[in-house]
Amino acid sequence: MKVYRTDPDRRNVVDEVGVLDERAAAKFLGICPRKLFDIRKAGHGPKHVRIGKRVCYPRHLLVAWLDAHATEGGAST
Repeated sequence: MKVYRTDPDRRNVVDEVGVLDERAAAKFLGICPRKLFDIRKAGHGPKHVRIGKRVCYPRHLLVAWLDAHATEGGAST
């Protein structure tokens, strides 16, 4: 059984078992929460789960998404 802890100040799921809330996931990816929301709505973002009404991201799925979108070194055009 997974246990989720809530931060009373932010009322967001805290990474205790490898699940990040939307704000923490955006920080992990190095983008703003709105950008993460936009790419999720467009169907291009990392896989996510819902915990109640909250959108959450298992850490391993964020890492997999980053790996899948990694580019080789060099200039991008």
